[in-house]
Amino acid sequence: MTGATLPKLSRPRLVGAVARLRLFELLDQRRANPIIWVASPPGAGKTTLVAGYLEVRNLAHIWYQIDSGDNDPATFFYYLGRAAPPKKVPLPLLTAEYVSDLDGFGRRFFRDLFARMPRPSVLVLDNYQEAAASSSLHAIFREAFEEIPEGINVIVISREPPPSALARFNASQKLSQLQWGHLRLTATESRDISISKDLNEESRIQTLYERCDGWAAGLILMLAHGNLTHTRAERVPDSQQSIFDYFAGEIFDKAPAEHQDLLMKTAFLPRITSELATKISGNTDGANILELFFRRHYFTDRRDGKDVTYQYHALFRDFLLNTARQTFSAAKYAEISRDAADLLRRSGQVEDALSLYVESRDWNVATEIIQAEAQNSLSQGRGETLRRWVDGLPKRHITETPWLAYWHGASLVPVMPSEAGKQLDETFLHFRERDDSIGQAVCVAAVVQTYYFEARDFTQIDKWIPILENLLSKSSHFPSKELELAAYTGMLMALAYRQPGNPKLPGYLDQVLDLIDASHDANQTASALFFVLTYCLLILSSFH
Repeated sequence: MTGATLPKLSRPRLVGAVARLRLFELLDQRRANPIIWVASPPGAGKTTLVAGYLEVRNLAHIWYQIDSGDNDPATFFYYLGRAAPPKKVPLPLLTAEYVSDLDGFGRRFFRDLFARMPRPSVLVLDNYQEAAASSSLHAIFREAFEEIPEGINVIVISREPPPSALARFNASQKLSQLQWGHLRLTATESRDISISKDLNEESRIQTLYERCDGWAAGLILMLAHGNLTHTRAERVPDSQQSIFDYFAGEIFDKAPAEHQDLLMKTAFLPRITSELATKISGNTDGANILELFFRRHYFTDRRDGKDVTYQYHALFRDFLLNTARQTFSAAKYAEISRDAADLLRRSGQVEDALSLYVESRDWNVATEIIQAEAQNSLSQGRGETLRRWVDGLPKRHITETPWLAYWHGASLVPVMPSEAGKQLDETFLHFRERDDSIGQAVCVAAVVQTYYFEARDFTQIDKWIPILENLLSKSSHFPSKELELAAYTGMLMALAYRQPGNPKLPGYLDQVLDLIDASHDANQTASALFFVLTYCLLILSSFH
């Protein structure tokens, strides 16, 4: 429906999945409610159920896989906007001017998103449990779900029930649930799945059903290793996590050595293409091995887009990484992690690469990535993500690298201007110790902006005007037009508010206008134009 090609925005592909007609009918009934919450333990078949339902009912949909990065609401809106049906005017980014009214922005965003979706259609929010308890996503969805129009349903897939922030939808009967009791396999469904896997012996089917107790993942694995029902008399462990570990061990132990090696090495990659699998493992048959695991339902999803991408179930990936730690030496484990990070970086998956560099304590490369991505992150409104990146580095390293501290402080300007001012004041001193005039200039410009966002005593700007003027006279080679625009916009803003009659002000205005033409950052350009307009209004008001 959307043309989206990112794995995060792609519905899992199903092969050989048995249609669960009983649950499809339940979903048909639940669609009388705008929101359907599908909650059950890992391996219960939640994702397969919803993906199969959309396929069989031929429903238009947007599939969105929530991950930890979405705890930054700007990241969530950025990617969901990419999943939306295309129009001439794209959905807005959560940039600085909207942060103070997150609820209002969310309502408008979802109102526009739902208006673009055909009727009937479904928005699927997969892996909702990845939203942290403190995440603002819960408040966003509280407002967004009020905007669901007739003909649109939101299906939420989670390991957990709805959070308290969404309790009112339960009370108003706008939200209906499918829980573990609904998803647990019946004897008939277990039989259908067993027969689809070429097991026709009724006594063995009954034994499998009793041992798995309705757990779909356990049934699939026991069918794959049918000898377990004859050679193992003991019961499987009680907890879902223990059961998963138990069966995951059976997959791994039964696999050839070259498959084991590929599984452990590709587990370092959150999303795996055939090219990445070959490069990280050195196994030229990597694509076929991954496809084999996908078709055997070995906790491996396949997402079709620009490139076919495979993704391990989160618990299976944890199992593989733990196995890798026990199998490889510490030095070898670190080497594979670094190789995976390099591959991810070269393939454009910089956020995933950054996590691996931080994990391997490669602060220099992590710093390089953060500095390369910082401007884009701010432009997309993803200041919270940028701060999380910087906060993942040692404090001493941040202090020794003042550009990291600058980006951290700059990201706080629209949301916590007072705290931003304190950080930027300190960072300015670190830049001054290094005689970095450009660093000092952009710090001062950001400090000036904090006065605007906090609406505090503008007379405090006076002390910064001669300092910034002097720094700009010495700073002729900015590393980017965007940083240069930030510095000169700060100068224009300071003079407009404190010295509107300064004879140098028109020159700074011309400089800002020239830099606006040269900048590739649309949001920073819009911000600069706002201050240009503010200056013009201040000048006009002085004539009255």
